[in-house]
Amino acid sequence: MTSPANAPQQIGKYRITGEIGRGGMGVVYKAVDPYIQRTLAIKTICIHTEKTDEELKKWKTRFLREARLAGKLSHPNIVTIHDVGEASGLFYIAMEYVEGRSLRDVIDSHEKLSFEEIQGLLEQICDAISYAHDNNILHCDIKPDNILVDSRGNAAIVDFGIARTTTSDLTSTLSLMVTPSYAAPERISGKEVGPSSDVFSIAATVYELMTGEKPFPGDNISTVIKKILYDEPPEPTSLSPELPDEINAIISKALAKEPEDRYRNCRDFYGAIADFNNTTQRLRNNIENKKPKTLTAPTIQVFPQKHRKQNHLKWALSVGMVLLIVGLGAFFYVKKTGLNEIPIPFGPSQDIDEKRDPVVGGSGAVYSSKIHTEDEDVGADKKSVVFKNAVYKIGPDNSSSPSLPDLSTSEGCILQAKQFLDKEDYDNAVVSLKKGLALAPDNYNAHYLLGSIFKVKENYDEAVVEYKKALSIEKTFSLPYKALGEISEEKGETEEALSYYQKYCDITSDEANVREVRERMKQLNATLQEAKIRSENEKARMVAESLKKRQEKEKKEIDKYFKKGVRLLHDREFSQAVTHFRKILALDPEHKQAKSLLKQAQGEANRKKNIDQLCSQGVRALKKGDYPGAKSCFTRVLKLDKAHASAKKYLKEAHTKEMITYYFTNGVKAYNEGDYEQTMVHFREVLKLDSNHEEARRYIKMAKLESMDQQLEEPQENAFEQSDAKLPKGW
Repeated sequence: MTSPANAPQQIGKYRITGEIGRGGMGVVYKAVDPYIQRTLAIKTICIHTEKTDEELKKWKTRFLREARLAGKLSHPNIVTIHDVGEASGLFYIAMEYVEGRSLRDVIDSHEKLSFEEIQGLLEQICDAISYAHDNNILHCDIKPDNILVDSRGNAAIVDFGIARTTTSDLTSTLSLMVTPSYAAPERISGKEVGPSSDVFSIAATVYELMTGEKPFPGDNISTVIKKILYDEPPEPTSLSPELPDEINAIISKALAKEPEDRYRNCRDFYGAIADFNNTTQRLRNNIENKKPKTLTAPTIQVFPQKHRKQNHLKWALSVGMVLLIVGLGAFFYVKKTGLNEIPIPFGPSQDIDEKRDPVVGGSGAVYSSKIHTEDEDVGADKKSVVFKNAVYKIGPDNSSSPSLPDLSTSEGCILQAKQFLDKEDYDNAVVSLKKGLALAPDNYNAHYLLGSIFKVKENYDEAVVEYKKALSIEKTFSLPYKALGEISEEKGETEEALSYYQKYCDITSDEANVREVRERMKQLNATLQEAKIRSENEKARMVAESLKKRQEKEKKEIDKYFKKGVRLLHDREFSQAVTHFRKILALDPEHKQAKSLLKQAQGEANRKKNIDQLCSQGVRALKKGDYPGAKSCFTRVLKLDKAHASAKKYLKEAHTKEMITYYFTNGVKAYNEGDYEQTMVHFREVLKLDSNHEEARRYIKMAKLESMDQQLEEPQENAFEQSDAKLPKGW
């Protein structure tokens, strides 16, 4: 863990204590929560100013999606998300800090885990990913870098940065945000992904953990993708014979090209390995013969003393075999490429053969290390090279007995490097050349020679750097251009190779080499033209195929929209039917049936719109007590649609309420005028229309009482009149 000078001191409330690592998306820092003193890992997102607003939006969306999705998960083998936020324009996620290292570190350290240790890790990984799948979340980027192992051997899965729900219909922009070496074929092709896609990635990770090799290696993304899509990986036992034979079929199924040919989920994948491991006598015997092994940080594997010696022996034999293969490969490569003609720097006092393309500059001249028997002052069995009065006689066995070179000078260091080169001791030659360059940084010949050594060792990036340094010092130096051309050609960068070869031909005076290089350029040009033609043909084929697929897709969409539109038309969903028929005409403007049905649907939609408006007006009038207005609206609705059930219902309701209002008003009027008989008649009509009308009942009751009182008062009045009539006049 580092603490760079430009690291922030604080992000949000968290105090930064160091940097854990960097990736394409941002930086991960080690931090402390000041309130609870908890150590955390803070993951940030890099906002690049050269990105467009849309690109920045996508980056932020991806960053926040990681927090949102991973934050829903709670599992002992998934890193816990504690917080997410933004501080001064910097988005960050605060997550659990895992003390340990990644499986990538384990693999790169060439440590060999036992099959049982790998099975133990696989069980934890599969359990964690299965838990995520149960929660409808796919990881989509499982790889050794995203699996951490602590000191107790517990696995922790990180970086749900491109995770997605299993029900999502989003397509991949992949621009590959996933790591291609571990991505399933359907993920690379932009097809639908599922749990079996994560199974593929886990299997690719386990394959590398078992064998130390990726199942689909390649120097560039195109090669890796091609192998994932079309090639089968070598069987694991062919790379690690100690593995049980049964593992070949299990890994092969997990890495199947088609999702349906793989294990359905992580549990099935782990179950297949666990089942055979529990039932195979061979594995049981191996387990009995071994002492328990534990995962420890940082070495992860601890071998028992007995087996450590055996492993050392295996290691020594392996190293010896590798060195033998490398030596033979270097020998044949030198024979093929002519590295025995690496130009060697000599001092200005050296006699130079102009025919060998010398270039004097910096601290010396360039001279070929290939020494021919016809050279002057060279015998049949001895060859000599002179440098500043120091004579080195090199015998047929490539041994040398020189007077010691002056290592305090650049020339002495470079001459020592030449001695090492004669012995094919490239590592010490590199050390000597670097010492010489420390004394004379402008020695372009030393840069060239250093680049040539890197080229032989296939460290092309370092070789290119040294060749370009030589050219930056001496632009008329021809040999680096030729070497750069060869590297570009080896890497498949044909146009760059042609450019370097042309510069070489423009500068050098070696006609023989010029003819050879120009012939090579002719072949490369032909290859380039063929590649362009193939590319154009492939583009034309892809365009035709894309057009065909698009037409087939459009036909399917038209059929789907047509069926749906007809069904909606039948269900009287006219507006939606109009939308579907318009979609058909957008794809095929000449579709006659769609035109006809669109016209019909539009007419019905307009009629339905008018009906809906009249119904709304009628309902509003009904609520306001405007019963004549309501009846008018619903009557117009029934003229447009005689079967409109709601209009019939509301029309009847409006008529009923209008009659109730009529009888109620007249009943109240009769009651106020004392005409109780008429009062009861009107309110009884109200009750016929609405039996629950309480006001009508109340008025009827009051009218009856008033009528009874009236009947009682009439006899008394008549009696008084008769009594008055019997009294004497004037009384």
